[in-house]
Amino acid sequence: MEAVTGKAIVTSMMRLATEMSNWNKAYATEDKVAKRIEELGLTQHQAQILGFLYGNPELDTVSALSARLHVSKGSLSLMLSKLEAGGFVQKKAAKDGDDGRKIYISLTAKGESAVQEMVELLAEAAAVVFDRMDAEKLKREAAAVMQLGFPAEYVEQVDLPFETAGAVRFPNQAQFHPLKFVAAIAKNLNIYEHSPVREMTEYFALTDHGSVAAEKVIVATHFPFINRRGSYFVKLYQERSYVLSLKNTEIPDGIYLEAKKGGLSLRGYEDTLLLGGITHRTGKEPDGFEKLREQAKLYFPEAEITGQWAAQDCMTLDGLPYIGNYSSSTPDLFVAGGFGKWGMTGAMISAIVLSDLVQGRENEFAAIFNPSRGILKPQLAINMWEAMKGILKPRVKNRCTHMGCVLHWNAKEQTFECPCHGSCFDASGEVLENPARHKLENKSDVF
Repeated sequence: MEAVTGKAIVTSMMRLATEMSNWNKAYATEDKVAKRIEELGLTQHQAQILGFLYGNPELDTVSALSARLHVSKGSLSLMLSKLEAGGFVQKKAAKDGDDGRKIYISLTAKGESAVQEMVELLAEAAAVVFDRMDAEKLKREAAAVMQLGFPAEYVEQVDLPFETAGAVRFPNQAQFHPLKFVAAIAKNLNIYEHSPVREMTEYFALTDHGSVAAEKVIVATHFPFINRRGSYFVKLYQERSYVLSLKNTEIPDGIYLEAKKGGLSLRGYEDTLLLGGITHRTGKEPDGFEKLREQAKLYFPEAEITGQWAAQDCMTLDGLPYIGNYSSSTPDLFVAGGFGKWGMTGAMISAIVLSDLVQGRENEFAAIFNPSRGILKPQLAINMWEAMKGILKPRVKNRCTHMGCVLHWNAKEQTFECPCHGSCFDASGEVLENPARHKLENKSDVF
């Protein structure tokens, strides 16, 4: 396999991020955008096409658009004809040097204006990556991004209640509601809740309510739970991080992320400030919420804490997700996981890559995210050490039903947590976080 360079990885990730940003801006499901789409006499799918043409002008033929949007040429041609009749797109029979047999598509001024309107209606803001200590690191980051052809700038001052060394600012970013987004793209899917998969083969899944057979299967279970394939139990571990919702405080203008492990993140939603941060391996620290509360009190002393929650993130050996065949020996079994702290981005990358792979098409990004890529990384030794410590510890009843690692009791959250692979259970033993699939049946009294 051809080697994938670091520059190729970064360039591909940035291209994908740009593509998804344009798609989300055009197809977001915020009420105000949906209303404007209706006023323009467009459907959501037509708006999606306009967004793609706006952000990807090179996709200027029916074939190119059809392949990227995964829409049949017939259906796409019909939608393009309606957009042409509405004055949003125009068709051109040839380009210089062409034989005249291809039809090229481009936005009209009306089409460009419609997309710009929809973009402006979204909650646009700058995304800002800041550091409290190292300005030179940020300057190098800004220079690297700009060298790849993407907009960014180094700034010395940011709108935050504490001192920073500087920041990298990414303009014209957009926030969108993830639940509304998921609800929209899942509208026509059959989703079966409360039906956990207990056992799995390449073509067969067993649930509590029956079995499911399929020619192609994608395991998108956060942490892949099939241990006999792919060695994900040594290639992944889980980290826990925390979020507080704050009211009665000033909300910074933008989306902010601190450039260090466990650093703070800040963003607004209506009249609420979402303050996130504090990262550690699951099962290692019980006081994440308390540490974040201390940060909130220090920087936002007048704020009222109105809610709190924790997230678990699957971390890979090299920081890139695992997207592709579950293992080299399972051509019809696929996986999407290891998104780190970029779940929405990772999910959309997975959709782009896997929709091609399951249909037997090549994808230019597949090699970068191939789950069978090399695993000889320093993190591998750490994962193996943590697992061995947890499995070999004697005379302990509270063991994870995944691989038998010793569980830690988190008295603050009233949960059993596995430091090996991140499974969590409530006080009654029910599974809260995978890869464990079965409840605790034999646990000691920890109260």
